[in-house]
Amino acid sequence: PDPACFVDDRDVSVRYVGNWFAVDDPSGSWQGTETWSQEKGDYAEFTFEGTGIGFMTEKYNDLGEVEVYVDGVLEATVDCYNDPDRQSQSLVFTKLGMEYGEHTIKVVKKSGQYMLVDAFAVWTGEVPELEPVELDTTSVPPESKGMSTGLKTALAVGAGVAVAAAAGIAVAVYRKSKKKKSGAK
Repeated sequence: PDPACFVDDRDVSVRYVGNWFAVDDPSGSWQGTETWSQEKGDYAEFTFEGTGIGFMTEKYNDLGEVEVYVDGVLEATVDCYNDPDRQSQSLVFTKLGMEYGEHTIKVVKKSGQYMLVDAFAVWTGEVPELEPVELDTTSVPPESKGMSTGLKTALAVGAGVAVAAAAGIAVAVYRKSKKKKSGAK
């Protein structure tokens, strides 16, 4: 699935610890900006609300390894080295399927000459579990006489998927509105 949004490296919700430099790079960075460090151990941290997170950076011959922590747990060490071509807007880490709520990602410079932060990708939606349904092809309109059984079944399946999708959206909206109501005391 596609992320719900991207959060740029310059967003005020991204916290940098160490010696970082914000630069404009209209040639390939997301939103034309990036923030980089040369110091091992420097890190960037971003707290978000959702079900998934991704780290977007660049891959090139002067970049190295980055440790990625989610909610304080080391999830991966990603290698951002690539030679000879620069690969901008590289989504080098993703973690999906987390319980909906507040989470924090922390990316730490481990090696290489530079570590670069371009953006974070955030997934916010819940994926509802769909119950299996029995298809009733008798509900296909009479003007479809002459259609093959396969086409009638496809129409019935399409209607079933639309109903299931609407139910999933309703559940997600209900859960979100319920959460807002319970949090506002």
